[in-house]
Amino acid sequence: MKQLFAQIPSLCGNRLLLRPLQDRDAEGLRALTLESRVYRYLPTFLFEKQYADPHATIAKLYDECLRDSLILGVFKEDRFCGLAEMYGYRQPICKISVGYRLREAYWGQGIATEALGLMVDYLLHHAGIEIITASTMIENQASANVLKKMASILSCMRCRRTGAMSSRSSLTNGSNSACAASCPARHHSGLTAVTCQRSSPLWGGVMRRRP
Repeated sequence: MKQLFAQIPSLCGNRLLLRPLQDRDAEGLRALTLESRVYRYLPTFLFEKQYADPHATIAKLYDECLRDSLILGVFKEDRFCGLAEMYGYRQPICKISVGYRLREAYWGQGIATEALGLMVDYLLHHAGIEIITASTMIENQASANVLKKMASILSCMRCRRTGAMSSRSSLTNGSNSACAASCPARHHSGLTAVTCQRSSPLWGGVMRRRP
């Protein structure tokens, strides 16, 4: 991970800023880790849960933690909303996974979708990543819906220079159902496909760069 993120990025979107956490963000991080509903479907080994003191967590984020993952704070109008994470980098095949956790007060506002979009855009166009994966527990319907939405937004498959485009997103829920969606050609036209599949116990999404 350290070779991939020699410089820690800050990612700016329409509403959000994803940036490295600073010591002044410690109370926001503490509040996040104390929200039990946030972590209901998440693993217990997440880095921010390993230390009781959030100041200690932040001090280790871009050293000890960076061996395995890069964690950025998610901010909206300078308010701490949660964390965005890029992890599981596999250098030989240029593959990485992405995830997030948000404070409950910021659920249902499209923040997760925008944060994932910022990470995907950076990884595909600035970090040389070829494959991006994301997953969530089946019971976590809200996050499953985020992955479905990302599958629609990022499903540009054949964008021509003229702007003509064919796009398709395949969403499988056990009954082999599929849905089609279109999006502006300027959005992630480097993707050949985005597929979300439900296979117990996870919903999973895979994004690939166009050859």
